[in-house]
Amino acid sequence: MRISKFTTYIINPDAIKKSAIWLDLRIALKDARQRFGTKVSSELTTTKTGSLNIGSVNIEILAPTPELNLGGAGGTDLQGRRLTSNSWVKKANQPNLM
Repeated sequence: MRISKFTTYIINPDAIKKSAIWLDLRIALKDARQRFGTKVSSELTTTKTGSLNIGSVNIEILAPTPELNLGGAGGTDLQGRRLTSNSWVKKANQPNLM
């Protein structure tokens, strides 16, 4: 797998992904980090809102919250519900997003 020349990748871990492409992505990111100094961060949560803005583009991270992310895919949220890589908790008065 060839990684494009972005300088930073922010991606959340996913222990339940077992596909070959997920492994390839992880290997490619390791290679890019070691060879080119690419930054790889495994924390994309609501606390990143505002820190990822580029020029006039404002990026808002709606989910997951840090405490939900700490449960991890395959784990549970604070109420004991099973989490997947697509889990997120809807806040009151938050519109449905797709």
